[in-house]
Amino acid sequence: MAHPIYTFINPTNQKRYFQEWDTITAYPETIPMDLLTFLQYKGFYNKDYTGTVFSAYKRLIENGSTIPGSIFPDPNTQENPFFLQALLVLCELENDANSKNGILNKALEDLFVLEINFTDFYHQYLNLISEIDEHPRRQLNYYSSFSQTSTCLSKSGALIAPFVDQVFDEYSLHSFFNETRKYDFDAWFKNGLFFKHQDAMAKLFVLLGKNNLIAIDAIPHLLRKNEEVVALFHLFGMQSLLPETAVIESQGPRVFELKEFDANPFLREYVNHAAFNSLGDSSLIGLPIFELTDDGLDEHLSRVYLNANRFVNFVEQNGQRLLPMVYSTNFVFDKTDLFCVLAPFTLQQYHVFLNNGRLIDTNGYYDWCMLSNVVSYFQHLDLQRWQRIAYNNNLRSVHSETVNIELDMEQENESIRNFERNFIQQNQEDDAVLNERYMKREISAPGEINHHHNDDDELPF
Repeated sequence: MAHPIYTFINPTNQKRYFQEWDTITAYPETIPMDLLTFLQYKGFYNKDYTGTVFSAYKRLIENGSTIPGSIFPDPNTQENPFFLQALLVLCELENDANSKNGILNKALEDLFVLEINFTDFYHQYLNLISEIDEHPRRQLNYYSSFSQTSTCLSKSGALIAPFVDQVFDEYSLHSFFNETRKYDFDAWFKNGLFFKHQDAMAKLFVLLGKNNLIAIDAIPHLLRKNEEVVALFHLFGMQSLLPETAVIESQGPRVFELKEFDANPFLREYVNHAAFNSLGDSSLIGLPIFELTDDGLDEHLSRVYLNANRFVNFVEQNGQRLLPMVYSTNFVFDKTDLFCVLAPFTLQQYHVFLNNGRLIDTNGYYDWCMLSNVVSYFQHLDLQRWQRIAYNNNLRSVHSETVNIELDMEQENESIRNFERNFIQQNQEDDAVLNERYMKREISAPGEINHHHNDDDELPF
């Protein structure tokens, strides 16, 4: 279980916040969010995820964590650094909640604690969210947190050393660490540098950013009000990820549509993302991107086959983009198509979205066949399997299932259509099955771990 959920009450306003955690890095995957924003971020209409949160909600509220035997924040720890950073982040960020969202968030919290079966819950849930924007108020990578910071610094490795030495000399920080630990993000975090020495850490991350040694959206939110950090985000054209950048409110629901962009204004952002993304190329880490012209950047991208001729993104009526600038396409979209297939970093490892910007699948596909406005088949990279993805208009939900198809390679589309005609859809589960799957789970007190059957092994977190 790599992504449990943690929750806590902010003592300053008594509001509850939620964070997704990454157990691989042992750091928060997301910044703290209220329940409404958290579910928007994870996918309002992701029925499996919503159902599992519903089933584990008792444990989550009682213990602060979906992990059996775990409690957050630990009452035996005087200064839990993760709890303190969460509170500090909330103090630094602007208050994104408006009065309407506050009322809806409270209604969601009340709904999740009800002692009802899942089908009754989900019917009420769909009614409640029917008039709410499907996407959170900010660009999706705005919500990433310290887990991404830790991962990026690990990828940069020893390249960060001269900049760490420079800043630690300037701010007399060497005494906090031995020679090896001063280059360790975990040591910085656990020794409180982000609390006590924010000017020094801001200086360090600006140096790392200008030398392409950190993903700009991995710079901790705690530092994003520092003037030098703000200027760095503007240099990259990524100011929408700053807390100071106000979100323009729409009178009605936001409508996201796919839009094309010329590549050049976004080249440095693209190179920065490509350097640290698993689909990019790590040879771009440390590239002096502000010393290179656009032609020079294009040349480096060409060497690693990541040429950027144009970008596509989902944009709403006020101009706010939904995704980072990493997607391109080499085909023309029909606005009547329900599914959108985007190429990350120009690769033929396509990601699948709905035409409103909802992310469906990032497994990476080689090809696809759209049978209708609501059913499409996507070919896995092994070229042996296909993913059948179908959309339910009534529930606004997506059903995805891996299938094996015997293809006539000369008539591939017809082979898939024949398969579809004979396909018995597997997601027609009755209410009893769903109620059993998402039954409310008992609360596990700290230390009470069932070693014979761990329910959380079944959770998609």
